[in-house]
Amino acid sequence: MIPCPLHLLTGWECPFCGMQRAIVALYNGNLTEAFMLNPVAWCMMPYMLILVVCSLSDRVRKSRIGVWAMSNKTIFSALGIMAVWGIARNLI
Repeated sequence: MIPCPLHLLTGWECPFCGMQRAIVALYNGNLTEAFMLNPVAWCMMPYMLILVVCSLSDRVRKSRIGVWAMSNKTIFSALGIMAVWGIARNLI
């Protein structure tokens, strides 16, 4: 597995630490283990998928969901959630 640079430098887990192991667990059919390795990142996946589709399609970007997903308010909210998760998972 590719080591996390933040974890190597600080010993803290970043918001996405555990995703490689989660993908391997998902590949092996262990859905619960995959989710528990990084639950917040899995919950953010639908939003990230919408962002990818918006970046590839002008039609989707101009739709109601595209406008919502690409708004600064939504993007900064998602980044805030991931930042809070990144801090909270190291304090627990």
